[in-house]
Amino acid sequence: MELVPDAAADVGLWQELLGVALPQSTQLQQLDAEVRQKRLFALLRRCLRAALVEQPLLILVEGIHWADQTSLALLDELSQHFQIDH
Repeated sequence: MELVPDAAADVGLWQELLGVALPQSTQLQQLDAEVRQKRLFALLRRCLRAALVEQPLLILVEGIHWADQTSLALLDELSQHFQIDH
């Protein structure tokens, strides 16, 4: 079972987040940094939404004081797109 069936075109973007060697299409390689970041953030949102269908999700962030600007932007993006229930 695929977590997000429509994400095949963007799977190569995981290498930027995870630091692992994954094949990237020529189309992905030619995108500028801002577009790549937007597509990566959208991919993460889709994956988290798919996971939330199956079960609740708790995300813990440790050492946020060491986070770079891109990581903080991702956290901001995710916090704006997901409702937090108390």
